[in-house]
Amino acid sequence: MSNAPVNEFGSTYRRLSVVLPVRHLTAPLWRLFRVWVATTASQLRERTLRRAERHSATTDRSFSRLHRNVLKIEARRLL
Repeated sequence: MSNAPVNEFGSTYRRLSVVLPVRHLTAPLWRLFRVWVATTASQLRERTLRRAERHSATTDRSFSRLHRNVLKIEARRLL
């Protein structure tokens, strides 16, 4: 055995100089992704609630109109 460095014997292992900056970037990028997902989900929830409120109002109106029509028909039938 000699005191020569391992790379002189043809070792293929080399530490990439890119690994450390990428490791430091992944945590902030992951946080940004989670924030983006959370804001997108909240916007979708709000939009869905607004749409449901709009549709429920029209459904209530049509149901009350139908209910009134049914009551009129029943009243005519009884008279």
